[in-house]
Amino acid sequence: MGKRERLKRSAGTVMPWDLAKNRLHGPDEKATASDIAAVDSGEGRTVYCSFRGLYGSFPRRFRGYFLDLTADGPVLRPFLGFSFLWRRIPIHAHVVSAKIRPFKDGREALDLMSTGQYAPGGKLEWAGSEIISCRTTEGVLEFAVKRPDVPLVLHYLDRLSQRDNAVDEGRRLH
Repeated sequence: MGKRERLKRSAGTVMPWDLAKNRLHGPDEKATASDIAAVDSGEGRTVYCSFRGLYGSFPRRFRGYFLDLTADGPVLRPFLGFSFLWRRIPIHAHVVSAKIRPFKDGREALDLMSTGQYAPGGKLEWAGSEIISCRTTEGVLEFAVKRPDVPLVLHYLDRLSQRDNAVDEGRRLH
């Protein structure tokens, strides 16, 4: 992937013009399935998320990023409109597991737009977030992802986990 090449946005990464176009309805399941199939075939996708890392120099508070799901591994890109300011942050740690975790409290849910109309059952539940806790060999990374993109990100991280485990197993055998 070239330095300034952008990946196609996932179905759940909604921009303002998408809200007007789809009249506040979330993406359908076919769009999510298409994103998963694209990732399986080696194509990348970009997901908007809030991110924090619990180790290293990653931010400790959730901050908005684009998460590029590439064949080489996940890459964080700050949510900026100026391409010359992009500082890509590749995540090199091996993925051990990933799962949805509940919000710690109401404040965290409110901060990540998952209460009121954004909560499950609300009119805008598809625009609300879920937190994916990703355990790596170096520590824990957390991604607050919009609900339509949760299956895509979990599938992607699961594939990385399987790939990383197969590589580690191959090293042990040699």
